[in-house]
Amino acid sequence: MLAAEAAFLLLLLRRRDETVRAGFASGRSPGGIATALSGSIASGILQGRSLAAAAALSRTRSEATALGLAIVGGATRGADAARDLFAARRAAESYARRWLGLARVNPITASAESEGSLRRIGVTENSDAYNRTRTTAARGIVSDVVGRVWDAELDRRVCPRCSAADGTIVGLRESFPLGEPGSVHPFCRCTWALVTITQTPKEAA
Repeated sequence: MLAAEAAFLLLLLRRRDETVRAGFASGRSPGGIATALSGSIASGILQGRSLAAAAALSRTRSEATALGLAIVGGATRGADAARDLFAARRAAESYARRWLGLARVNPITASAESEGSLRRIGVTENSDAYNRTRTTAARGIVSDVVGRVWDAELDRRVCPRCSAADGTIVGLRESFPLGEPGSVHPFCRCTWALVTITQTPKEAA
């Protein structure tokens, strides 16, 4: 998950830097660069979500195979494309506005000063795509003895809500009481793992 998160962020950083450099080189105004940024970041988000979804599906299939289960065909489709496109455009436009506000003060430092916003987008979009795909795939597993266990990153950055949710077990088609891992809040890095009723959460991690 952390490797996928880093790859997603690097993709967005590369898209931003290439767009900004090309904009300055061609003499574009900060407003023109921001417009181009919105498009390139949205495209990067969609590409990153696709890569995260592929990684999620691969992991879910591996976990299911290890438990002697199969994912029923048709249940592995990704999240709704229209929803993803809308969300990507909205996040990209928000970032472009942030960048433009900083560029109007100092265009040279705008990218560095807005990097935190891009990191938030990368982590949040990666987690959302990853966990949505896993949840969709899990619904295609037919089993009465397998569920999902919340798996939080228990480090200094974990929030109290996600820390408390760690280890919570629900059925394959049930929702977690707190919401879905990865979408509880911006920067959420939580995910979940398949678990049988004979396993403890620690054994499943």
